[in-house]
Parts: sequence; structure tokens; C-alpha cells
Amino acid sequence: MAEGTDSLVEMMKNLRFDILNPEEPSQQVETTPSLQESCRRTIIRAVGLDRLCKASELPVPKPMVNFLAGELSTNDFFVNRNSLNSENISNCIYPAQCLLDNRTVMLKCIGPCMKSPELASAMKAWGDLEHAHLMRCFAEFKQNKHDILIFEHAPHSFSDIQTKLRNSNGSIPENLIWRAFAQLCEVLVFLRSRSLEYEKLKPECIAFDSEGNLKLDNLLLYMPFKEDEMMDGMAVDDEGLKGIYTSPEVINEEPSDKSIIWTVGCCAYEMATLRPAYAIQGTDMFSALNEIMQGNPPPPLPASYTEDFRNLIDSCLRSEAETRPSIEELLRVAKEKAGPVQGSIVSL
Repeated sequence: MAEGTDSLVEMMKNLRFDILNPEEPSQQVETTPSLQESCRRTIIRAVGLDRLCKASELPVPKPMVNFLAGELSTNDFFVNRNSLNSENISNCIYPAQCLLDNRTVMLKCIGPCMKSPELASAMKAWGDLEHAHLMRCFAEFKQNKHDILIFEHAPHSFSDIQTKLRNSNGSIPENLIWRAFAQLCEVLVFLRSRSLEYEKLKPECIAFDSEGNLKLDNLLLYMPFKEDEMMDGMAVDDEGLKGIYTSPEVINEEPSDKSIIWTVGCCAYEMATLRPAYAIQGTDMFSALNEIMQGNPPPPLPASYTEDFRNLIDSCLRSEAETRPSIEELLRVAKEKAGPVQGSIVSL
């Protein structure tokens, strides 16, 4: 039994990914927790990680609040190196299990070289946002000059749902797309009411909770942005299908407040077809760009979708930005069409 336990511990050490030193094998050393540490873990298990961000509201002495919220470390989380992909590495975002309460979370690691006044301002603006369809930041801690942000984790990414349905020749019913579309528009309207725009939107930023409600990635997960605007408007999934989600005016470096409408239309199109509206064939990115710039529509939607839905997508993908509907108009239409919904996108 002891040998089996030792081998399991050794395997876990080998699988553990050190987010503070991603180029090096994990050097974290397991130690017997002190009485103080054991008490802290017990309290956090009872309080719950998601309440740490509101620790100041708890009826406990201020020193205890600081102790609970400020003494987290990467040792409190397990990141499995085998679960990481290139997006995790390039954006320094890591799915992790909190060892204090077994909650699955996303960790954003911001190193010293990533910090800037612009990022600090964005952290203040995006870190405190709360909306039912936006991934929430639970708490933050500092370690070795790194800022570590803890975000809630939605268990069902759209990319995973997409791959599953492709493999089974399935599809997403229109009523469920209307529901997801309405929730996406709702959170974008909320952000605009806070004078925030969701830059770099694409399907890989969308996930769903266990009840099938849409959860949009908090944009802090992807900050600071890469300098290449075009690459930020591209995505690739597990099957190598790449799409371009950048609107014509952004390609021309003349962004509009309706550029987001183009991307929203691309996301809805992809929910219906499980394929990008403007897909890259092999390594030929320029054919897809040419289709966008010439104002050519994507391949037609399946006939099983209603005329209202097809017209909505067409209106979002108009080349002239000023002729597209507003996000508020899209939300109104989507709410009317969604209505009471039976079923869940995560159970397809």
C-alpha cells in the first residue's frame, strides 16, 4: 500500500505544472502543514473560494480577512501539465483544481514583464465585474512578483461541444442557439453600459455552465493582447479548422462600434453550422480574407433553420458596418425568439 501511495505522489509531482516557472519542471515541495495552515484550509473550505472576493463583508476580524484572502499561493492549486494547450501557455491561463475546496478554476498568471499602467487599469475595470453570463474573478494573490487572478470555470467550452457534435453528425437546435445568442448579447450590452468593449471576441471565448447557460470569458484572461490584430481575430480548434472573425473595417484599420456585431454573427453562424463562417483552407489565409473584403457571404445555413434566423445572421455580416443592427436590437430580437427553452446545449 505504501509503495502504491508513494508512486501516486510521485506521479502527481511529475504532472504538476509550475505556472510561475513554466519552462522548468515543478519544484514545489510537499510539506506537512502547520497548525495555522491547517486552520486556514479548514476555514476556506467552509467559506468557499468564491466568497474570498467578498471577504471584507464577512463578520470576522480584519486580520483574519487579510489572512484568508492574502495568503493563498500556487501550492493551493494543482495544474495538470497534460491538460494544457498552446492557448493556455501563450496567454498564461491555466485550468486548475483548488486543493482547499476541490473547485475547478482558471488561473491567470501576470508576470513582472507583462505589467503596465494599461493592464493595471484593465484589471481594475474588469476584475470587479459581476454578470450572470461573464466569468467572474473570485480573488487575487501575489507571489514572487507575479499577480495570480482566480476565475470561475465553466465546464463546457463551445469548442468541446462543437467537436462532439461534429463527430456524431449532430447539430444545435435553433431554439438553443437563440438562447445562447440572447445571453451573449445580454452580457455585451452590460459591458457597453460600463463603457467596456469586448475586443477579440471569437467562439473559443464562449463556454457553458452545467445548466447550459452561456459564460463569456473575462477579457482579463487574454490580456495583455498580442500586437498582431489579425492573429487575435483568428481561431483554431482541435481538428485544425481555422476561422477569421475580424470584420472588414477592422482589417482596413477603421474599426466601428458595430465591428462587434460582425463577430457576434460569426459566432451564431458557427453554432448553427459547427464550421467557421470564413474558414481558412490549409495555410491559405488570404482566400478567406478576400471573401470578407469583397463582401461575399459565407456558405448558406442549413435549410432546417428559419428565415428569421438566417436573416439575422445576414444582417450581422453586412460589409458596411453602419447597416448592421445594434447590439441592443439584436438582444431584443433574440429575447423574443428564445422564449421558454426546453433542453440544454450541454446535454446534446
